Amino acid sequence: MQRLAVPLLVFLQVLLSLNLGNTAFEDEALYIQAGKDLLAHWQTGVVAPDYGVFFSGAPLAYPLLAGFLDRIGGLELVRSFSMACIVVAMLSTRATAAHVFSQRAGDLTGFAFAVTGPVVFLSALATFDALCLMLLSVALRLAVTQTSRSSAVLVGLALAAATVVKYTSAVFLPVVLAMVLVAAGRQTGRNRLVRFLTAALVTAVAIGLLYGLWGREVHDGIVLTTASREVLNPTPNSQLAGYFARDIGLLTLLALVGGYSLIRSLRSALLVLLLFTGAFALVLSHLHLGESVSFEKHLAYSALFLAPLAGRSLAYLAKSTMHMMLLAALMVVMLVSGTSRAGGMYQWPNVEPVVAVVMAENPEAGMYLSTQAYPLRYHTWDEHPEIQWVPHYNIAASSPEAIRQSVEDGTYEMFVWSADSAGSSAEDPQIAVLRQAVQDSPRYRLVTEPFRAPAWGGEQVWHVYELKG
Repeated sequence: MQRLAVPLLVFLQVLLSLNLGNTAFEDEALYIQAGKDLLAHWQTGVVAPDYGVFFSGAPLAYPLLAGFLDRIGGLELVRSFSMACIVVAMLSTRATAAHVFSQRAGDLTGFAFAVTGPVVFLSALATFDALCLMLLSVALRLAVTQTSRSSAVLVGLALAAATVVKYTSAVFLPVVLAMVLVAAGRQTGRNRLVRFLTAALVTAVAIGLLYGLWGREVHDGIVLTTASREVLNPTPNSQLAGYFARDIGLLTLLALVGGYSLIRSLRSALLVLLLFTGAFALVLSHLHLGESVSFEKHLAYSALFLAPLAGRSLAYLAKSTMHMMLLAALMVVMLVSGTSRAGGMYQWPNVEPVVAVVMAENPEAGMYLSTQAYPLRYHTWDEHPEIQWVPHYNIAASSPEAIRQSVEDGTYEMFVWSADSAGSSAEDPQIAVLRQAVQDSPRYRLVTEPFRAPAWGGEQVWHVYELKG
């Protein structure tokens, strides 16, 4: 049975990922299209937008890879790459726990990580998070399970790559590097110190070289999206705490039990402290800012550090026949809860009906403003690359007079929006002004009766207005 553990865990991870499906999410569409724009720029010389000033990762890293994969196999291939990354992350986390605790704890760690809702969600999401999570898990595994100095170099390279892919992952660098010092294994204090210094130096040099290579645009992107990030969707901490409890509450409880039972020495206490530091680093940042954007997907990073301790708790139950029923019940609850949460997170607006309406109008070149601009651009780009899809938040800084004037001037060929809130108190009033101006304008006509499209477990009502010829 032990030999079947890895194949079964991989099968479970893949099955949970393949259970999810939808049209492109806004972030997926943005990153993939950015990669395709960069590839087109290199091939034809067409000017590509300066994505570096607002991306939260180097635009020549994940977006370029995603754009290349999309050209070969479309959105499903890019999502399959994310699934592969999460499988590697799960196996690395399993191996780390097996090395520190036991083989049984490792297998149950793999299960706990695999069925966590945000982890399942990222396994089917074509963004840089799955790749970043994989790199962090590999770095953590090498830091804990290896003793050679060459492995320390690989730790540094993996951490540098994770930081380049997603700037926010820099918060985990001290945690993973410190793991080199407290990791189990027959190492002298000197060897631990040398490995730590080697990994830290390689990380710093690699990041410095890449930062110097990409220059100012990456600096601006780091400042805008990470260092001086503005709160996009202010949310009460009580609501964020509710998300936390719902998504990884049980995993955290199991980790707390496992961590408490592990503390027997200074080194074991430091190990537990580091794991919880990694688990709560991004959570505390969100609570400090009062920001819900990306909060739930960032809980997958928490799962990376909580799963080994949770696996240890589950392994303790597996030792006793009397506790096997409790173990089975916990595993069922974790599986059902994780699957449900991943499905709930995956129900963003499905733009397939919207694309059908737009394409039926034989669209012409020009600017098209929409509340789902990036997904619509992605799904219409192959047939109509000449359409310039403009996100609705581009008008957030415009005055009501300027918005009405843009409608009067016929600036946009088409307006495509859902009747729901834009999710921002700053944007909703501007969108309301725009909607009213378009509805009152003699220059635009309603293409078809308002129609419904799936979104967030229900439906959204969509309106499509076209500039009269």
